[in-house]
Amino acid sequence: MMDKLLFLDDEPLILTSLEHLFEDDYEVFATTCAETALRLSQQHDIAVILCDERMPGLSGHEFLERVKEVSTATRVMISGYADLNAVTAAVNDGKIFAYVSKPWDPLALKATVHGAVVQFKLVEEIDQERELLRALMENIPDLIYFKDRDSRFTRVNQAHAQALGAKHSAECVGKSDADYFDSPDAARWRSEEQEIVTSGQPLVDRVELLRNARGASQWMSTTKVAMLDRSGRVSGIAGISRDISDRKHAEEELQRAKASAESANRAKSEFLTAMSHEIRTPMNAILGMADLLSMSSLQEQQRDYVRIFQNAGAHLLDLINDLLDIARVESGRVELESIGFDLKALLDKVIGILAPRARERGLDLTLEISPEVPMGLGGDPNRLRQILINLIGNALKFTELGSVTLRVEPDRGFIKVGVPAREARAAIGLRFSVVDTGIGIPAAKTKIIFDSFTQADSSTTREYGGTGLGLAISKGLVELMGGRIGCTSEPGKGSTFFFVAPFDIHEGLHKDMKDVKKAEHTQPAASAIELAKPAESQPVIRILVVDDSEDNLVLTTAYLSDSGFELDFAENGKVAVEKTMLGNPDLVLMDLQMPVMDGLAATRAIRQSEAKTRRYPVPILALTAHATREEMGKSLEAGCSEHLTKPIKQATLLDAISRHLNGKNRIAPSPSA
Repeated sequence: MMDKLLFLDDEPLILTSLEHLFEDDYEVFATTCAETALRLSQQHDIAVILCDERMPGLSGHEFLERVKEVSTATRVMISGYADLNAVTAAVNDGKIFAYVSKPWDPLALKATVHGAVVQFKLVEEIDQERELLRALMENIPDLIYFKDRDSRFTRVNQAHAQALGAKHSAECVGKSDADYFDSPDAARWRSEEQEIVTSGQPLVDRVELLRNARGASQWMSTTKVAMLDRSGRVSGIAGISRDISDRKHAEEELQRAKASAESANRAKSEFLTAMSHEIRTPMNAILGMADLLSMSSLQEQQRDYVRIFQNAGAHLLDLINDLLDIARVESGRVELESIGFDLKALLDKVIGILAPRARERGLDLTLEISPEVPMGLGGDPNRLRQILINLIGNALKFTELGSVTLRVEPDRGFIKVGVPAREARAAIGLRFSVVDTGIGIPAAKTKIIFDSFTQADSSTTREYGGTGLGLAISKGLVELMGGRIGCTSEPGKGSTFFFVAPFDIHEGLHKDMKDVKKAEHTQPAASAIELAKPAESQPVIRILVVDDSEDNLVLTTAYLSDSGFELDFAENGKVAVEKTMLGNPDLVLMDLQMPVMDGLAATRAIRQSEAKTRRYPVPILALTAHATREEMGKSLEAGCSEHLTKPIKQATLLDAISRHLNGKNRIAPSPSA
C-alpha cells in the first residue's frame, strides 16, 4: 500500500505541480482549504503534510499546530524567504520536520519528502512500541518502577502505585520509598540502589518478605538494574518486583507433602522391619526345629509333614524378605555396593541355584554369554544376583513346556549416566535377557507388571501363587543402578524380560578369580557340620548364648549339642556383660532385641571393658531377627564380629563359629568357609 501525502496551498497551480511530481510514488491528497485538510487528516493515515505558510485566514504554522491534535503525520512547511521568522519559530518549537523554500528543486523536494516519510514510520514504530510498553506496564501484575540517581520515582506502573497505596501512578512521581515504608527498609533499599548507581552492577532475584499498603504480607522477588544515558553514565534505576507468594506457598505445600510421604514411607518401613523381626524370631524356632526333625529317624508320613513345614516356612521367609526389600526400595534406603566380582562365577551360581527347580518342571535352563562380555566387573554382585534370580524364577514359574534362557551381551547404545568422559572407557552397559516359552503377557499388561503387588491377571495369583513383588523390587534395583528394565511378550508364545545396567570393567580381576577358585579346590571337601571331637588334652571351648526366647535357646542348644562346646546362657544383655567379664567365654552368640539391656548396648559395654583391662576381644556374633543392612551396620559399629540373621541354618551357624574360634577351632572347615 502506497504512503499518503497531503498538500495544502492556496494556489491551485502549485497543487497541480505537486500532484504530478509525487503521484507515481505516493497516494496524494490536495486542497486549498485548511478545514478540508483537517478533515482529510482525520479520515486518512497521512504520512506527510506539506503546507504553505502564507494562506488567507489561517497561516501555515497555525494550521500545522492544529493538525497535531488529529494526526501524527510528519509536517513540512513550504515558504518564501519573507516567511523566515515564521519558519524559525516553527522549527524551534518542534512543530515541523523541515521547510522547503519557493521556488523548489524537484529532486531536493522529493528527497525531503522521502526523509519525512521515513521519519513518520520511525515515529509510528516508536509510538507503537511505547504503547505496547505502556499497556504491558499498566496491565502486568508485577511492580515496575523507575528511579533517578537519588532513588526518587520517575515512573511507576499502576500495580506498583496500588501497592504503595496511591490511586494513580502520577501521584508517586518525585517521591521515594521513605514516603511509603518503614525507615529501616527504605534506608536499606536506598543503600542498595546507591551501590548500583556507583558500581553499575545489578541486583538480581533477591527474595524478601514485604508488607504492602493494605497490611498484607507478600514472599517478593526483586531485580534492579542501572539505566545509562547516551554518554554511558548511570542516570537512574529500573526495577521489577514479582509477587511469588503463591509459588512459595506451593513450594511449602510440596515440601510438606514430600515430608509427609517420606514420613509415611519411614513409618511403613519401620513397621515392616518390626514385623519382620517379630516374625523371624518364631520362624527361627519353626524352621530350625523342622531341619533338626528332618535329620532324625522319622516315618515316611512324618517326613512328609516336616517337608510341608520347611516349604511353608521357606515361602513365608521369602515373603518377609520381599516386603522388606520393596519397603527399602520405595523409601530410598537401599545403598549399592561397588566391589569387584567374577561375572561368570556369579551367573554359574545363579543357574546352579535354579537348576533343580527347572529339572522338577522338566524345563531346559541354559546360559548364553557373548564372548565380548568381560568377566571381571565392578558393581553390586548381590543385587545383580537378586535381580537375576527374581526374573529367572518368574520365568520358570510361568513356563509349562520348553525352556528358559539367560543371555548376557554388551549393550552398545547404553551410556552410564553421570560418568565423566575421561572415565567412560572403564564403564560398560550389559544387557541381561531372560527368554522363556511360557504363557506370555498381553501387551496392555506389560506396563503395569512392574508395579508392586501386581500380576498380569488376577487368575495368575490363584494358579501360580506369588505376591507380585519380585518385578517391582527388580525394577527399583535396576533403576538404582542407573539402568532400565522392560518386557516384550506375546500371549501363548513366551516372554523376554530384559534389563540393561552399567558396570565398571576390572582388568586382571578375572585372573585373580581363577586363582581364588584354584585355591578353593585344594581345600578338603568336608561337610559344614562335620564335627571334630575335642581331644582330651585340649581345654573345653565355652560359648555364651544370649537370648530372651526360650524357644531359640532350645534350638541353639540342639544345634550345638554334639559339638563338644560348653554352653552357658544369659536372658538379657546385662547378665551377658556380667558373665562375659567374670567367666571369660571363648565366643558369644548375642541376640540384639532383649529386655533390661539390648544386645548392642551389651556389646559396647563388653568392648569398653576389654579396652580398659586390655583383654583380648572375645568374638561376639550378633544372632538376630533384624535383617536389614542398616541393622547389620549398627551391629558392626557396636563391636560385633559378625552379623547373623534368623532364621539360621545349623551349617551357617557352625561355619560362623568356626571362623571366629581361630586356634580353638573344633569344627572341621567347610569349602564355603
